[in-house]
Amino acid sequence: MYTIGGVDPDFDDFSSAAEALNNGGVLGAVQFNVRPVTYNEQILIRDVLNVSSSDSILFVGESGIPDDVHLEYNSDVNMRYTVRLHRAQFISFRSMTISGLNTTYAEVVDLDSCSNILIDNCVLTGVPYGYSSSYRKLVYAHNYCDTNLRFLNSTFFR
Repeated sequence: MYTIGGVDPDFDDFSSAAEALNNGGVLGAVQFNVRPVTYNEQILIRDVLNVSSSDSILFVGESGIPDDVHLEYNSDVNMRYTVRLHRAQFISFRSMTISGLNTTYAEVVDLDSCSNILIDNCVLTGVPYGYSSSYRKLVYAHNYCDTNLRFLNSTFFR
């Protein structure tokens, strides 16, 4: 079990944790307890080495209240996401708010060739109505991202 953010964390932010996963893989199930704060960053998690149904990855808001942990990003034309999972599998996000802030380019969660992804007790938010763009999506699943994608107890806002 690892911590993200707050006082004396294992990882300062989501990006540092994602970099460790992308570069080193896992040696068993991994849980990241995310401390209450707003994280203004963009994360990309690729096909993590050694991940499986028994050796999965969980990012969970430490308090269990989605409004306590905010992961948000004001993306641009080249990298439109807040969270992107590319060829990733067996990853869960629980009890947090994930937002896209850009009024033109805001794909909040981008799932590219993924499987076994769980979003549970989360709030996904985009920009409000009144802005018109085909690059604004709360969830963008593409390239054979069709196996066991689950959204449970979650709320979606634009």
